[in-house]
Amino acid sequence: MKTKTYINFLFKILLCNVLCFHAYLFSQDSLRPRVALVLSGGGARGISQIGALRVLEQNNIPIDFIVGNSMGSVVGGLYASGYSVAEIESITLHTDWNKLLSISGETERQFLYIGQKQDEEQGFLLFRMDGFQPVLPSGISSGQRITNFLNELCLQSLYYPQQDFDKLKIPFRSVATDLISGKRVVMERGSLTEALRASISVPLMFSPLIKDSMVLLDGGLISNIPVDIAQATNCDIIIAVNTTSELRSHEQLDAPWESADQIMNIMTATSNQEQLSDANIIITPALGNYLSSDFSRLPFLISQGEKAAQENLPLIQKLFNEKQAEKSAIIPKEGADSSVKQFPLLRALRFEGKLSADDAVLRKMLHEFFGKEITLHTHKIIRERILKYYRNAGLSIAEIDSFQISSDGELLFNIDEGYIDSVKVVGNYRTQSYVILRELPFETGDIFTIENMREGRQNIMSTGLFDQVYIEVEKEFHKNIIAIHVREKSSELVRTGFRFDNERNFQFLLDVRQANVFSAGQDFGFTFAGGFRDRLFRVRYNVNRLFNTYFTGNIKAHYKFRDVYTYKQDTTEVNELYRSVAGEYRQIKYGGTFLFGTQVARFGNVTAEWRVEDNTISKVTANGFSPERFTLSSISFNIAIDSENDYVFPTSGIRFHGSYEIATKEIGSERSYTKLYASHQSFWTLFRSHTLRPRITFGFADATLPLSEKFSLGGLESFYGLQEDDTRGRQLFLINMEYRYFLPFRIFFDTYFKVRYDLGMLSDQIRSIAMRNFQHGAGVELALDTPIGSASFALGKEFIFKQEKKVLKSKVEYGPTLFYFSIGHRF
Repeated sequence: MKTKTYINFLFKILLCNVLCFHAYLFSQDSLRPRVALVLSGGGARGISQIGALRVLEQNNIPIDFIVGNSMGSVVGGLYASGYSVAEIESITLHTDWNKLLSISGETERQFLYIGQKQDEEQGFLLFRMDGFQPVLPSGISSGQRITNFLNELCLQSLYYPQQDFDKLKIPFRSVATDLISGKRVVMERGSLTEALRASISVPLMFSPLIKDSMVLLDGGLISNIPVDIAQATNCDIIIAVNTTSELRSHEQLDAPWESADQIMNIMTATSNQEQLSDANIIITPALGNYLSSDFSRLPFLISQGEKAAQENLPLIQKLFNEKQAEKSAIIPKEGADSSVKQFPLLRALRFEGKLSADDAVLRKMLHEFFGKEITLHTHKIIRERILKYYRNAGLSIAEIDSFQISSDGELLFNIDEGYIDSVKVVGNYRTQSYVILRELPFETGDIFTIENMREGRQNIMSTGLFDQVYIEVEKEFHKNIIAIHVREKSSELVRTGFRFDNERNFQFLLDVRQANVFSAGQDFGFTFAGGFRDRLFRVRYNVNRLFNTYFTGNIKAHYKFRDVYTYKQDTTEVNELYRSVAGEYRQIKYGGTFLFGTQVARFGNVTAEWRVEDNTISKVTANGFSPERFTLSSISFNIAIDSENDYVFPTSGIRFHGSYEIATKEIGSERSYTKLYASHQSFWTLFRSHTLRPRITFGFADATLPLSEKFSLGGLESFYGLQEDDTRGRQLFLINMEYRYFLPFRIFFDTYFKVRYDLGMLSDQIRSIAMRNFQHGAGVELALDTPIGSASFALGKEFIFKQEKKVLKSKVEYGPTLFYFSIGHRF
């Protein structure tokens, strides 16, 4: 009986407070006109809408409804979900828009496993197939970067997660176009990330968003300034911010998406004027011919939006006051009691729920509100202050489940910090769910954080199986369900590439593979690479991760040959550094390997490999070698580390490879030897343009090491002043010190200038590591970062310090100046 009485008492208190809040809301908000804001598209031009919002906010012009298209959808959606104008401006100014909208590779190299990095380094042209039919992309870019950007902003908003856009801080609508039906789609509920991403899907540039049976693109295709949607809400005042583009000149129509933008502007010109005629106020920033693709002058755009809004401010205020006067004259006649404004004073705060946060910190943060009336406005500020605390701590889905106000002024908040109740995968029609779930750094029972979300999303994208990945949170009966949304892409791949250099001439690559064998993310494929002087045929089955473990492995069968020149001293020249070709042999290997090991995070692995090969050295021309044939069986233990941020022109990170190999008769080898090898290089960048690359390499093997397994010295990437494979031996020590400068101008592509000094020694016999035994090399290089790989042109020279007989001084002897060039990736 006591329990029932207590429940009735609490219900009466809660009902009383709700009625008070409603009376306050009615007495305050119903006396003023309702204002709708319509934000158009316009690409970069839409950034000026931030300035217009600031003027409205600073002059206390309330916004009751927002509808946006394209960039207007992004600006409006962020504002509606709780971001302030200052926060939106900060996000805009601190975003690298060129990178965000880039159409280049959208998977960061640091999130790939070692094997994946090695695959990415080969070839430059990738085709996806459906059987024997090529799969044409629906956009030049999948738009994953922009999806990531919007996904994180939506997750970090104060009013997330809300499936109903009417329950955001300000009711919101986003406009898109369904490519299937040709109709406009007004998105008013569901995923805010999807709503913004669909509205900003520029045709040809970004892949559309697939939603149920719809294929959604930029809303500007049909309705660039959707004033009619605001009219349907019966708002009293409609303010439209028009940032649509003027028509481009002939010189500004270079890229396909620029032509598409021009077509959109032509098609919607009449509709835009009709829509604008229904708005009460039109704010049009003076942007002239400013391009929608130019994000280089963001402060200028924002200031132009401010100026345009300021010019319209007197008209807005006049209209607002007129509408408010009309309402004030009507509402009292309807019996509204605007005198109900008695609210309890805030005396205490209490927080309930499974809390990790220190409630003392929360109380201290809200100390300024103690002793003040708990009005609707005060409660709103307190609520947002609490949520902002959690968002800053990275707890993206923490929310206030409920609150109660007692008659004695105690405000009780029941907080859900975002503990995960379950995780599900949406959109994986071929790939098994465990392949996706194993990449997540969180599980049921953990607190959902933005950092873990970001890592998990990147890990899933790095599998290479998906075009788009984003993560949402669904609320069902106060349960937090993490939904991993994926869009699969074809896993049948054909990768091609070519290379041309002064040593190997023309080389070609063809790599065909199925990248999702057994729907488990394992790959099986065939590779052909090479040209006239070298060739590789390989079949490989590879597993980056075995089930839910980090074990990795592969099985390969191969046939390859490589033609190698031998060199001798040219007796017609002045010193021993002038060398000429003595002969050429062909090195043929065929057999197989089995590798097994473990991944070390995303930057390395530790593996053991068993190799069985038939090795042949056969004559091509002349001499300088001994033909032979034997069976080789060896076991090697390997460590690989690769944290470089780019394959072609890294600016940070390291690359290390170490191996210990042993071949013995006990495992079936006809040659026995022991071989140790290690190579380490790192990149250090100063002031963005200056990069240093020190590299050290050493190798040691016993006297029984066969010719086909010997170390090599010489070539563009090894040692300046020597031809490729100038010297082969069993003992190697090499130091390279390179300086690279990113030139402030381009020769068609990003251009670099390099200077490198080489110090090395390679011998067939054991020699002491002394300066007198070292060769020196120096050279300069001009390198271009082209779409097909690096294009390098270099000059190099070898020199040695030679002790003169009977003289305590040494002289410098120089070799010939050699010219090197290479275009394309190394296979």
